Amino acid sequence: KVLQLKWGRLKVLFFAEQTVFALILVLFMVGFVDGASEMTCSQRTVNVRKALASMAGIVLLVMLVLMYVQVQAGQCVRIQPLRKVPSVSFVTPRLLANKWNSSRFVACVLIIVAALSGHCIYG
Repeated sequence: KVLQLKWGRLKVLFFAEQTVFALILVLFMVGFVDGASEMTCSQRTVNVRKALASMAGIVLLVMLVLMYVQVQAGQCVRIQPLRKVPSVSFVTPRLLANKWNSSRFVACVLIIVAALSGHCIYG
């Protein structure tokens, strides 16, 4: 019963979040994979890359705000990235304790760097 109530309230948010990440993936493929085949940068490629950088920036900003709130609330966990070396550990906000969220965070940073540092950014 509790699971049904939680899922009923959170499924719209979950699907919206997954849709945003799927859209980022599609824009990356169109802007960088398909756009890389062009010898010169078309206006379409430049616009797609700018839209991609904007979306990744918004996602990154939301994640940074959530991490700030978690640090302020003391919602941090100690993680051990190397299980065979237990002496290596560090404290991180709960958001980054999940490997998928950490991957999304790093991917957003890399997408922004790639989109804004390429030779096509000014069209």
